[in-house]
Amino acid sequence: MNPFKKAIKESQDYYENFITRSVHSSNKIEGNTLSYAETYAIIFNDNSFSLSDVKPREIYEAINLKYALQESLKQQDNEINPSLIVKLNEIINKNIKDTSGYRKIPVFIRGADFVPPEAKYVSNMVMEQLYFYNHSTLPLLERIADFHIQFEHIHPFEDGNGRTGRLLINHELIRNNEIPIVIPDNKRAEYFEYLQNYDVKGLAHMIEELQKVEKEKMNLYVKEIVSEDIDKSIEEDFEDRDIVLNNPTEEELGKWIKLSGLEIKKFFNTSGVLYREMNLKDKLKDMSQEEMIKLLASDGKLVKRPLLITEEKVLVGFKEETYKEII
Repeated sequence: MNPFKKAIKESQDYYENFITRSVHSSNKIEGNTLSYAETYAIIFNDNSFSLSDVKPREIYEAINLKYALQESLKQQDNEINPSLIVKLNEIINKNIKDTSGYRKIPVFIRGADFVPPEAKYVSNMVMEQLYFYNHSTLPLLERIADFHIQFEHIHPFEDGNGRTGRLLINHELIRNNEIPIVIPDNKRAEYFEYLQNYDVKGLAHMIEELQKVEKEKMNLYVKEIVSEDIDKSIEEDFEDRDIVLNNPTEEELGKWIKLSGLEIKKFFNTSGVLYREMNLKDKLKDMSQEEMIKLLASDGKLVKRPLLITEEKVLVGFKEETYKEII
């Protein structure tokens, strides 16, 4: 069973937490001012919380997005299609902007340096992107990222495009037995930058990192729910090494990079504080492989974790399916 489906089935607390975080974060990206506590009170009828100063529109935004998310979960066996896309958007806009189907008027996106296509082209463009998505040979996360970016640039609806698009990301992640994501407020600017710049790989990487965050949250509610199959397969003599305390040597890193078959940049912990503080995103472009290995060996916090090292293979980062193939 999909680990996420198992988690929401086994833990009502996790289900409510995920729904609330998803609704709160997606709405906040669009400017909704409700707090997490207010969002929870609205969508799960917590009458103990005072909501006297809340705007009616923001209440509808919370309730509607909850129902749209639940509708997506009900249809998890279905591929994304025009009917599903339109239905989710109609639920999102209920009592706010009661329109049906794709937009029939021009729209403009505040702060964007592009203009969405004319309304008469929207339906065909959505169909084209669905075709490309379903026939693409890109890895799954890049396919999802590419479709999302294209969808937001098309802007098929008068309102609710961002909320609808983010629902579709999770719809496809869950349908493909992947862990869904919640985009927190501190990732808002990064998320918009990827959309603005058509940065498919950047958005795919962000999705992958947010999946790790969600996996950790799932495990807080349902013990070992994601890793139980892997844990059963690991030998008792498996060596657990804290590479922050016990830095990899230059010799070790050289060997691991060769065994992994990956470019050396994949070994950098790009989401780490130290990586950002040192501004390595720009500096690595001008460094040789030897210089990068020396840099990685200088501080274990720069190395992406976890690392799974066998005699024949090195895995960088956690992907459950890949681990199962190795262990």
